[in-house]
Parts: sequence; structure tokens; C-alpha cells
Amino acid sequence: MQQNGIGQSSPDILSMFYPKSVAVIGASATPRKIGHEILKSLLKFKGRVYAVNPNYDEILGIKCYPSVLNIPASIDLCVIALPAQKVPSALVECGKKGIRYAVIVSGGFKEIGDVGAKLEREITSIGKKFGIRIIGPNCIGIANPKIGLYTFFQPEDFMERPAEGAISVMTQSGTVGCIILEFLAYTGIGLAKFVSYGNKCDIDEYDVISALKNDNDTRILVGYIESFDNPNVLSAMKEFCKNKYMIVVKGGRTKEGTSAVKSHTGALAEDYRVFRGVIKQHGGIVVDSIDELKYSLKIVNFYYELIEKFNGKIVIITNGAGLSVITVDSIANSKYLSLASVDKKLRSSLPEYAILSNPLDLTGSATGEDFARAIMGVSETSDGGTAIILNMVLQDAPLGGSWQTMISAIKQCMEKTMILACADGGEFTMGVTRDFEALGVPVFSNPVLLISALDKVYENVRWKRYEKTGRD
Repeated sequence: MQQNGIGQSSPDILSMFYPKSVAVIGASATPRKIGHEILKSLLKFKGRVYAVNPNYDEILGIKCYPSVLNIPASIDLCVIALPAQKVPSALVECGKKGIRYAVIVSGGFKEIGDVGAKLEREITSIGKKFGIRIIGPNCIGIANPKIGLYTFFQPEDFMERPAEGAISVMTQSGTVGCIILEFLAYTGIGLAKFVSYGNKCDIDEYDVISALKNDNDTRILVGYIESFDNPNVLSAMKEFCKNKYMIVVKGGRTKEGTSAVKSHTGALAEDYRVFRGVIKQHGGIVVDSIDELKYSLKIVNFYYELIEKFNGKIVIITNGAGLSVITVDSIANSKYLSLASVDKKLRSSLPEYAILSNPLDLTGSATGEDFARAIMGVSETSDGGTAIILNMVLQDAPLGGSWQTMISAIKQCMEKTMILACADGGEFTMGVTRDFEALGVPVFSNPVLLISALDKVYENVRWKRYEKTGRD
């Protein structure tokens, strides 16, 4: 049974991501206008698409109707792209049509002040009256690649769409959502569900988390959040995080940021220290930047199951001492991570110029074969909970010309041992990075950020262990 209203989760919110029919209200025949690009984004949708605009008979080959009331079929989801003052009347028509879900991309509501706030209260009231669950206003809407559902007004030639995957995204900011979407597309990680909810006049984090907890396609949920208005969100988060991962970055952590948040979505931001502590207590991973979110996501995604065995111990294998000194400093400054001891038995399998310590420095003379022997040796002489970080200077001729020879060793070890790589450089290094990630090894360019992200992920692993066993 569907319940409408803020804070009341509908048991069928998940069905919002699986409409059989979508109507675009405010569709436009003019390229680059929002109503045109939304309709264009829906051309690959595996369902029926209808355009609504009284000024056209057809747009992009899709029949156009003057009103949703004129469409001779049922509609599951409407996307409204009209000036704010025209949204209430359009939403009333959606209610009369029996439409259950509405995405309102239009801006001009509470984020602009009292006049907009009044309009927002009006559309919220209309939604409750007709039982319409609303995403937005002031958002870019939802996506489900499995059925080709994208309500975006960002053209594909401006913003690449991710392939189908296991990562879901919830964000108050459409801009941050675009950044994450392109990151997923570029890395090939893939998307399960996406929701940008803007001012969240109705559907909020509680609704989204509660729905995606039951989504078999979602393993990890990443979120950009400016405020929590619903106290029930924490209990939903704790249930979600018992079996899945959630990574959160918060906007509005300073006095100035809080002011920016209010003008962005009209939200009132909380004290960041309190926010961070509460989220961690309920199973979320709280990161401090979009880049750290990307790093944390890569770690969890690439080692979704193996991460549960991680014990916080790290062995660094390198051919570049400087990068590893920075990594060691970061580990020393971390909360939970530490350097593992290196077994002296490895000496016989390493070249005479290698420095047997941690970092295990193979020096600038190291070849791919040297790395392979070191990787195998560390993996075989440590328990499955130790992680290996490969700090690679691929610009060095011995390694740059032979890095492929370590692939076999990596494949043999990565079922038991987490292997993370750190490398930075130009076109050649970036090409090798893509090859490593295709192999299943995540590569990072910033060792400080890598350790910070790994520390936060490991803190969350400890939380999960404690929830399951009473020990961390």
C-alpha cells in the first residue's frame, strides 16, 4: 500500500525506477533546450514515451499531446520541465491522470526564497492529495540503465552514460551527480540506479535508501548530501549497511558552505562533526571530498568481498622510493592502518639490489619480473588480510618496458590478496592504468588520498564485523 508524504516510505518506491511509460511535460523541439534533451535522453527507453506540449504535433518522431489528459494510455512516470509557476497546474493534471511518480526538474522553488517556497509547498500538497510521489524539484531526476531510463537534460555528447553495473547514486546536487556518472562511465564501474532529488519536497534519502536496500542490482550506494530532514534515515541506513556499502560526502561543512547550501537547494545543513559521527555509527563511510569518494568507491567496488578480510596491514612494493616515503607518512598518520612485517625468506627470490624492508624497494632497476616475484612472495608469506600497494614508476625503462610480465602473478594472487596500485604520469602511464583496471586492479594517482580512503573503508569494515560478531 502506498503512503504519500515526507518521511513515509512507500513499499513500491523501487518501482519508480521501472516505469512502463513516461511522459515529458514541457517537451521542446528546440535542440539544447531542457525539454528537448530530456525527451532525447529517453529515446532508448524500453517502454512508451509521450511528449506533452500544446504547440507541437510531433517532436523527435514522438507524437505530442496538449496535455497528459489527452494521452490515450496510462502513464507511470512524468518528467516536468516547465517554468516553476506552471508546475502546480501540470501536476494537478498528472494527478487526474492517475500518474504515480513525478520528476520535477524545474528550478525556482524554495532555493530562491519565500515566493518559491510557497510554490514548493503547493506542489507538495498536490502530491499528497493525489498520491503522487515526487522527485525534486530542482534536480536532474532518475536513471536505470537496465531499461534505458534517463531523465537527464545533459546530452550524451556532453555527458557519457555509464554501462549497467552495481553502483547506485543519490545526490541533492545534479552537478555532483554528473561528475559521479562520468567517473563511473570512464572507469567502467557501471551504474545500477541514479536519483538526483534536489529540494526533496517529498522523496528523500530515507525513501531512496529503504528502496535500494531491497534492490538486488545495488551493492554500493554513493551519496552527496547537504542535509538530513528525516530522522528515520539513520535506521534505514543502518539496515542498508549491514549487507551493503554506503559512501557519503557532505556539502555545507562550514558557515560559508552552509550559506551556499541554503541558496542551492534551500536546505539547512547540520554541524559536520555531528553528521560525520552519526553516519559512521550507522554504517556509512564518510569522505571529505569528491576525489576521496571516487577512491573509496574504487577500493570497495574492486574488492567488494575480499575487503571483508582486510586486517589493516600493508606491504608496499616499489621501484620509486620518494612515492613510498609519502605513502609511509600517510600510513603513520592514519587511524587504523599500519605497515606489515616482510618475511626474510623473500630475500632469495629477489634481485640483489632489492632492499628487503617495508617498503620493499626494488629500486629503479626493477623489471616486471622483479615485481612479479615480490608480489608472489608477499602474498604467499602473509595471511589473506594483508594488502599490497604497488607504487610504480612506469616511466622507468626497466619497468615501463616489461610491466606486462607481472600480470600472471597478479592474477594468481588477487583472489587471496588485495592489490592496489599507485602510478601517475602521462599518456603511457594512463594507458597502463586502464590495462591494470581491466585486469581487476584499481590504480590511483595520489598515495595520500589512497591511504586516507583505505583508512576510512577499513574503519567501516571493522564496524561491519562488530555488527555481525560483536568484535572488530
